[in-house]
Amino acid sequence: MTRITRIFFATLIVGLSMDAAAEINPKLICEKEVASKPLLATGMLEDAEVNPLLIAWAGGAHPEWALNAAAYVIELGPKLCEEASLPAGLRALCEKESGKLNSARMRFVTLSIGLLPPFTIEKTMEGKSPSEVFALASPEIGCKPPETPPPPAVVDKTERGSGLGALSFRVRGKADDLYIDRNRQPQGADAFSPVEKATLSLTQDDGKGKRTRVVSGVVGVAIPVGDRPLVPLKGWSGRMELVPYWGIRSNITKAEKSLPKVDKNEREVGIAFEGTAWSKSMGYWWSIRPQELWDVSKDSRLFTTSLMWKPLLPQRINAPINPGGDVQYQVLLDVRFNHGNYTDRGLLKPEESRDYERLGGQVGFSMSGGGENYPWTWTTKETWFYALSGPYRSIGQFSSVFSYTFDKAKLVGIDLSYTTGRDGITGENEKLWRAALGFRY
Repeated sequence: MTRITRIFFATLIVGLSMDAAAEINPKLICEKEVASKPLLATGMLEDAEVNPLLIAWAGGAHPEWALNAAAYVIELGPKLCEEASLPAGLRALCEKESGKLNSARMRFVTLSIGLLPPFTIEKTMEGKSPSEVFALASPEIGCKPPETPPPPAVVDKTERGSGLGALSFRVRGKADDLYIDRNRQPQGADAFSPVEKATLSLTQDDGKGKRTRVVSGVVGVAIPVGDRPLVPLKGWSGRMELVPYWGIRSNITKAEKSLPKVDKNEREVGIAFEGTAWSKSMGYWWSIRPQELWDVSKDSRLFTTSLMWKPLLPQRINAPINPGGDVQYQVLLDVRFNHGNYTDRGLLKPEESRDYERLGGQVGFSMSGGGENYPWTWTTKETWFYALSGPYRSIGQFSSVFSYTFDKAKLVGIDLSYTTGRDGITGENEKLWRAALGFRY
């Protein structure tokens, strides 16, 4: 949990800082692809809405910083309020502005680790303090304008109608993937490529008179409920949807003159409240999904609530690292929480049917290539949960799927998959290889 939590908060803090810092206007700071250090430092404070009285005081109280008092304010951040020579009135103002001073400091952090385009610093200066980076004698801060204008914030391949025309159907391998709209995604994202397909496989053994049928998938209908983000923030856009769905996971073998052998026979019904939000430099997906899952073979019912948050940093996380390449790669990452309550334990043993709360997430990678003629995708993921309550102190499931699709939209294909470990919802232990015909939409 510690590793996933650290990644989650680092992504959130740096991403939001990148978005805010993108408001700094390079045209007012740069000349001949070189940034003015005093103007850049001042721009960081102004963009964080820090009161200019603090900058003016710093320049007067510390003559050695007179040429770049803003850098001194960024250097200290909230510790500026602890200066002994700070007048009482300004001290009260400083304490009130401590959050804004922290925000300005985070803007500098994105510069110091090389994540504040179009501003660039030399490798030797990455991770250095504001006093070192903004010193007039230190290497110049570059300011190279983008070669092409920024793309639109969202890619929309379809025009939504009204009434029933606004609905969209979704077919997926798991309810976890229902939040992804294949036609509307934040710019730079390709969330649909790693999505698992609904699968069907049939095995006929005429010699033994046996037939095995394996079906797995969910079907849902996306109903738009708003073209705005769940949390309204300046400079952010988004969408929200409700997706009622029904799913099946079944593995049944029928033989002549004997009862069917049932390895799995589950149904699920639920409704996902989900959406996405995006800004100029990042985005995220989220999902709140209550559902009822019943195991027909064991006569049990499990009510679950699943929460998911998935960040988007173009060309870094949950987006192709090399967009346009013959083979595209992306790092997968999300954070999850599951709550489960058994409303009917049926034939399950008491130790298998305890209520639970689990916190964790998913990490992995996905590769895709083949162009339009031979499109393929290979996705490998590890899903891990720490039990806040209930059975199993920690559970994890590893899965790897290679998919060859028959159409350029990557909707229909053959999946070769391997799964091992415990399911994050049911806790059921699985270890299986499978080849199946798959479909998603």
